[in-house]
Amino acid sequence: MDLPLDELEQKLEELARKWERYFAGDREVPIPPERERQALARQLRFFSQNEGLSTAARFRLDGLLHRFFTYTQLWERQLRGKVEARRPADAAAPATVSPRDEVARLHQEYTASLLRMGKKPTLDEQSFRRLVEEQRRKLEQQGLEVQGFVVSTEGGRVSLKAKARRKREGA
Repeated sequence: MDLPLDELEQKLEELARKWERYFAGDREVPIPPERERQALARQLRFFSQNEGLSTAARFRLDGLLHRFFTYTQLWERQLRGKVEARRPADAAAPATVSPRDEVARLHQEYTASLLRMGKKPTLDEQSFRRLVEEQRRKLEQQGLEVQGFVVSTEGGRVSLKAKARRKREGA
């Protein structure tokens, strides 16, 4: 059972190098290796659901999962920094991330948080997207302006929270 773990560890190291090359501006990696990250996340999720692992293999897999999610958080933080560095200093500048991309990022963060807590994700991206839009509609019907959403982990639960404020009169 160590052979798949060796392969997963090697894939994680290769992915980390690819992200480093992307952030360093390597022309051979012009876009973030997000597809590869998602594929590795699926493989790790598959192996983490295997109940027949020995204690040693489970310990090693937990270490891999921890490293993967630590890297994922780092990459997301670096991507946000890169996007914010490109924005003009004007606070009214439009966001460079489309709402569709934002929901995909939120879904990944939500799924990663659940996996870190040892829980199985129950919402695919489409269902998650519908949930976000439903929450947005409800809040807007209450007279609130939704500025975005964040994934929150409190008390052993993962939830989606809206960042909203009252709409200004005449706006």
